Amino acid sequence: MNLMNLKIKMEIKMEIKIENSKIEKSKMEKSKIVKNKIGKNKIETTNISDSRKTAEVWKYFDIRTEHHPDHPVCKSCGQVFSQKTGNSSLKRYLKTHQIFISKKNLQQTTINFQTITPRFSIEQEARDHAIVIWIIVNQ
Repeated sequence: MNLMNLKIKMEIKMEIKIENSKIEKSKMEKSKIVKNKIGKNKIETTNISDSRKTAEVWKYFDIRTEHHPDHPVCKSCGQVFSQKTGNSSLKRYLKTHQIFISKKNLQQTTINFQTITPRFSIEQEARDHAIVIWIIVNQ
């Protein structure tokens, strides 16, 4: 029994190592080698979250600044924020510059499907009656 458990544990560890290597490989694929000012190679990773900055608020903030990379910087006054600062905080900050961002006018899409009754009304009434009797008897 212990031999089987040991074998299973080893297989699980091997699968975890394979998954971790896949993750590391995908991280490296998202990196690129660039030359820095000294001439040495360095790896520059592209921040995936930067590409997802689609909220209206990001039009007023710069993320790719020379002095504060990956930090939101206000384009109006140069105020630097934490990397973890969210959309709501930035939106609240913009109010100090008299910039008000309204919510997008989103409207729910309605789809008009033809409704189909799955059962005949007589059959449905018989089932409803049977359920009512079942509920009354079980009380």
